Amino acid sequence: MRTTTARTALTAVLALGLGTMSACGTTMRDLPIPGTGVSGDTIEVKAQFAEALNLAEGAPVKVNGVDTGKVKSITVDDFTAEATLTLKADAELREGAHARLRYTTPLGELFVDVTNPATGKVLGNNSTLELKDTETAPTVEDALAQASLLINGGGLEQLQTVTEELNTALGGNEQDYRTLLDRASVFLTQANSTTQSIDLVLNSLNSLSKTLSTREETINRAVKEITPAAKVLREKTPQFTELLAEVEKFSGAANETVTATRSQLLTLLSELEPVLAEFARNKGSFDESLRQIIKGAVAADEVIATDYLNISLELHLDGIDAGGFVQGTLGGILKLLGIDPDAPGLGSILDKLGLGDLLGGLGLGRSTTSGTTGSDRSPVASGGAKGSGGGSDPLGLNTLLNGLLGGGR
Repeated sequence: MRTTTARTALTAVLALGLGTMSACGTTMRDLPIPGTGVSGDTIEVKAQFAEALNLAEGAPVKVNGVDTGKVKSITVDDFTAEATLTLKADAELREGAHARLRYTTPLGELFVDVTNPATGKVLGNNSTLELKDTETAPTVEDALAQASLLINGGGLEQLQTVTEELNTALGGNEQDYRTLLDRASVFLTQANSTTQSIDLVLNSLNSLSKTLSTREETINRAVKEITPAAKVLREKTPQFTELLAEVEKFSGAANETVTATRSQLLTLLSELEPVLAEFARNKGSFDESLRQIIKGAVAADEVIATDYLNISLELHLDGIDAGGFVQGTLGGILKLLGIDPDAPGLGSILDKLGLGDLLGGLGLGRSTTSGTTGSDRSPVASGGAKGSGGGSDPLGLNTLLNGLLGGGR
């Protein structure tokens, strides 16, 4: 009796269950897919993709390369795919996280690769990664399509032609091109070693450009003001050309003159060297000597009451080779002037220069007779000979000194 009652009760329960299932429309699709669950504490994060490809429910989710969750579901809203991701709570997904759909292998399955920053606010449950934070990696189909386009319609088919033309150009000139490459390598090495100098030049040019920019108004004003001068130069171009032509002629004449007298000029300069050297050695005494002369002039002005003074002077020229002086440095100058340096007497030389009349008032004549002023005579000895002006006087110093020191008029 009990057995019959138990069987009757079990049959009623099964009938009730089947009736309930048929009434609610439950099918196998409503059963959960095995392997899609995530153990432990979890959160759900939604990720929007412009293209989800063939992403399947239960696809793995990796955060910084570590399996952290699964794809719970995928829906479509306004042509945008939205995947619900179930992640472990300890993954601590942060703001700025970036999700990307990738293949495990070229022909493998899709998974969600999430790059999680080290800093930022931790995202909570039901947070959303928007389209700007997601992307889809290129598929194998896309790669093959791009390769096909490159091979069939791109420039790759021209590579053989380029290679053939390059071989033709290099044929027989290999050594020249090797040398060119070696020199280019050396140049690039040197340029690389002088980058600091190049930077300095560029910085200087930059500074110059800034300076010119700040002074642009001044430069414009200067250009405007120089316009009249430029106009004058343009109008006077024929005259300037003529002037330059004359200067060229003068240069030619000067060059011919220098060439003709080159040896004489060199001789003169070489003979002037000891004279100038002697002046250089005694330059320290010039200042004091001039001061003494000035003091002497002041003292003479205080002592001498009249306009002249009779002086008796004896001058010894024993150590002076007057002829050598004339034949030496002075002789070179006289040769350039067309004067015979062997002519006797300074007066004759001055006469040849046309200065006899000009300096005659100073007693620079040819006469070797000493002048007489007042009641006294000024005896002058030349070349070691003493007397009242007689004897040999090759430089005509008797008349000169008598005229200057004897009060000649």
